[in-house]
Amino acid sequence: QIASDVASSLQPGAIIDLWAAPSTRSSSLPTPVNPEPRMVVQRARLSHHEAATSSVVGGSQVEIVLPRASVPAVLQAVANGDVMTVVASSGGLSS
Repeated sequence: QIASDVASSLQPGAIIDLWAAPSTRSSSLPTPVNPEPRMVVQRARLSHHEAATSSVVGGSQVEIVLPRASVPAVLQAVANGDVMTVVASSGGLSS
């Protein structure tokens, strides 16, 4: 689940970057040391995306193909409750 809708230019097969930012919603987790957005995965491949079905949730559901070495960072961002965003990787809507 990502926070916003996926850009219409991003179709399955597109090369994307996955960014995470600490959630601004109240949380029992401590305030992060560095609250700046950060790139979690660089140059992953978008496998599938669809708009969330609930207006309460918003955003999009995405599936991405990423290097195994990136899995721990993604899992940690999800566990932290970070807000995830998908953007086109520089140089690569279909690279």
